[in-house]
Amino acid sequence: MATNRIIPPAPRNNLMPEEAPDSQLAKKIWSKNTSASSTPRLRAARWRQIVVAARHFGDFYVAKLILITLLVSVLFAFMLEPVVNLLEKDSPARAAERSCPSC
Repeated sequence: MATNRIIPPAPRNNLMPEEAPDSQLAKKIWSKNTSASSTPRLRAARWRQIVVAARHFGDFYVAKLILITLLVSVLFAFMLEPVVNLLEKDSPARAAERSCPSC
């Protein structure tokens, strides 16, 4: 079955993307940005950010140890509360008081 559709030819554009007029402007901007990023001031700022990030990771490591210890102790306190209440209720001192009320 034949169709009468005609596929139009692709537009002939002699300019390639790398030859586009904007590419020269982009190259100038790129070269300006890359040369500005290697200034000593920006390199120092990058190192400062790295040092601050490393310090924060160290702080979080120490805080993790402290927080885990604190949270586990709170968990044990809640878990052992019924046992402590039971032992307080039936302590030997209370049993001695019940056996000899006048003593």
